[in-house]
Amino acid sequence: MQITLSLMPAERLGRWLAGSMSAYIAERMRSGETPGQARANAERSLQAFFPAGRPAPGHRVYHLMANGSPVGYLWIGPTESEEAAWWVYDIEVDEPFRHRGVGRQAMLLAEEEARRGGATSLGLNVFGHNQPAQRLYEQLGYTTTAIQMKKQLSGQDAGAEPTLPERTTR
Repeated sequence: MQITLSLMPAERLGRWLAGSMSAYIAERMRSGETPGQARANAERSLQAFFPAGRPAPGHRVYHLMANGSPVGYLWIGPTESEEAAWWVYDIEVDEPFRHRGVGRQAMLLAEEEARRGGATSLGLNVFGHNQPAQRLYEQLGYTTTAIQMKKQLSGQDAGAEPTLPERTTR
C-alpha cells in the first residue's frame, strides 16, 4: 500500500483539531496528569500552534492517503525555538491500517517534507506506554534525547521514607 500526503482542507481542520486535542488530553491523563493539567497543556498547544484555528506559520496538517482515501493524519512544523528544528506534533494511523507499514511510510514522508521546509532535524515525543511507536522510531534512526519518569504515590505512606533493607556486616 503506497501512502501519500494531502494537505488537510480548511473545512476539515476544525473537526480534526477537536479530535486531536481530545486524544492528546486522554494520552496526557493516561501518562499521569490530572484532567486539569492535561486540558491546560492542550489549551497552551492550541493557542501556540493554531492561533485563530489555523496552523501557525510553517505548520502543516496532512491526511495520510492510500488509494485516494484518508487512512490517518500527520501534523509537522518548526519548533518555537528554532526554525530548522522541526517536530512531528501528531501522527495517527487509523486502526484498520495499523501494522501495515503506513506509519513507517508516513514518517519517511514527514522527513522529506521537513527537509523541503528547511529543517535540519526532526524530533518527536512518544508516550512511555506506546512501545510499538517507540520501536518504529528507533528502527527509523531516531535516538532518545530525554526521558521523563514518574512514580505514582498513593495511600497513607505517600510521604514516608522508603524502608531500606538493613545492612549486614561480616
